[in-house]
Amino acid sequence: YLPGATSPISLPRNNSRQTAAVVDVDPPPSPRGSSPMLRQRLVAPPGDVPLTEHPSVRRIGPYDLISTLGSGSFATVYLARQRDTGLEFAVKVLDAVWEQNAAIRERFVSEGRICATLRHPHLVRAYDVLAIDNTTAIVLDKIDGGTLKDWLDRNRRRATPGEVRCVATAILSGLAHAHDACVIHRDIKPENILLRGREDTALAPVLTDFGIARLRGELQLATGARHTVHDVRMGTHLYMAPEQFDDRGQLDHRADQYSLAVVLIEMLTGSVPYDHDDLVHLVIAVKSGGFRLS
Repeated sequence: YLPGATSPISLPRNNSRQTAAVVDVDPPPSPRGSSPMLRQRLVAPPGDVPLTEHPSVRRIGPYDLISTLGSGSFATVYLARQRDTGLEFAVKVLDAVWEQNAAIRERFVSEGRICATLRHPHLVRAYDVLAIDNTTAIVLDKIDGGTLKDWLDRNRRRATPGEVRCVATAILSGLAHAHDACVIHRDIKPENILLRGREDTALAPVLTDFGIARLRGELQLATGARHTVHDVRMGTHLYMAPEQFDDRGQLDHRADQYSLAVVLIEMLTGSVPYDHDDLVHLVIAVKSGGFRLS
């Protein structure tokens, strides 16, 4: 449901099912035209180099880390180049301080499994999951245009109805695919929507950061993943659906729809529907509802 709406949004559905017990990840073709299948690598194969300082570059496995693209609570994302092919990727490396935390590491590896399983133009794609010595990393699509939050901050204006429609259509399409695969994202916000292309082109959004996604049904059984961290409320408070504040494991696709609706309202109006510095007052406001677009 949209905040303030009286009827649900109908999402497009597809009937595809993701049931592979072991995730096979297609790498981009090499310059020689070969394209062997890669499997998630949870043990380093011979010859892989752990993440170490180098005179000119840091490395993990077959990837040279060129520069830092961004960082979050648990991981840092690097622009990386595959040495054999010269192709560039985004490599998300779990921060060393969290490597010994089993729950966080499981959550991180689960993100790689989810991204490798989901194939959709508006969902970020994973090509490899690496666990080498004490370093865990996910190799992802490189998205050039920054985040939706960057775009909003840079433009310093409200988005046009056409721009809002573009983001809504693309992300709803990607979410429909994820929901059909029994994946609930649970943390949709402008920072987790990446944009392909240049500033002067139409918005081409891609949903990323499935780090706190919950796997449901047959996909959970297929990948062997458990719930990420039990009994912990997950998500960014300003964008969370009411039911996320007292989540007892009953979340479904409507929580993602709500969070996306908050993002779209922020694009249209310049602010989120309920904005309180105090968490208690925020929860009361969100659960009470009553927001209306003027």
